[in-house]
Amino acid sequence: MRFDKLSSEELFNLFFFGEFPSGRNAQHFHAHQSFRFSGGEEHYRAPHLPIGAVLKLLLPLIIAFFFLFLDSTEQNGYSFERTPTYSVYKETYNHNIPYYVSASANARLRAADLRELEKHIEVDYRARLQSMCRSETERLQARISSALYYGRLKEAETLRGRPLPHCQKLERLESSSVE
Repeated sequence: MRFDKLSSEELFNLFFFGEFPSGRNAQHFHAHQSFRFSGGEEHYRAPHLPIGAVLKLLLPLIIAFFFLFLDSTEQNGYSFERTPTYSVYKETYNHNIPYYVSASANARLRAADLRELEKHIEVDYRARLQSMCRSETERLQARISSALYYGRLKEAETLRGRPLPHCQKLERLESSSVE
């Protein structure tokens, strides 16, 4: 059957329930729960889905939430913040970026592994600074636009001269990388 001849309801059912209609207006759910409204006529038929089908539909969302709450920096063996797990303070050799590792990781890190870890830390740190700088810039631009919109020119000028801490850190990091 050609897909361009499907009604929107048939396409919806095909996408979400994986069942293909056998006829133009075919009802393809073997168990229905009917709802009746004030006129007594049938308006909606809700499909009765087995628990396996519901889990199959929700599995991608469950997996997405699982990965969302995983902290990627902890998987890498370091953290930019001190935690009970990551309590040993260190700084990268090239750019003096502060980070923390676990006591056990600190004991077993060899020089070659440490250099590789510090490269990864510097890349991650730079990406974080870029993201924070972008956020600071967008927030500042929004405040300046708002001030200009409401005619507060003095406030807009004051905001234009405001420093952006993460952008300044990023500039210092990039200028030390060039040298």
